[in-house]
Amino acid sequence: MTCKKRHRIVAIHWLDAESTGGWSEDDPSEKPWIMVSVGIYIRKDKHFLHYADTHIGDKEYGNKSKIPLGMIQKIVDLARLECCGYALED
Repeated sequence: MTCKKRHRIVAIHWLDAESTGGWSEDDPSEKPWIMVSVGIYIRKDKHFLHYADTHIGDKEYGNKSKIPLGMIQKIVDLARLECCGYALED
C-alpha cells in the first residue's frame, strides 16, 4: 500500500558541526564546511528539519535524520515524487 501524497525531494545545505578528540590547536583561519544532504522531506518543527532516504506506507521512514534549524543555510526543492515503497503484485 502506498500513501496518496507526492513527496518533496530536497537538498538541505547546512553548517557542519565537528569536534576533535584529545589535544588540538585552535586555528582561527579555519573555514566552516557547508554540508549538502538529499532526501525525502518529512516535516519541520520548532527545532529540527526531519528527512529520510526511504518511505513506505503513511508514516514509516527509513534512515530518518534531523538537522537543527539554526544550522540550515538553505533548502532547495529538487522534485515532487510518488516515492513510497509498495508491495509487488503477481
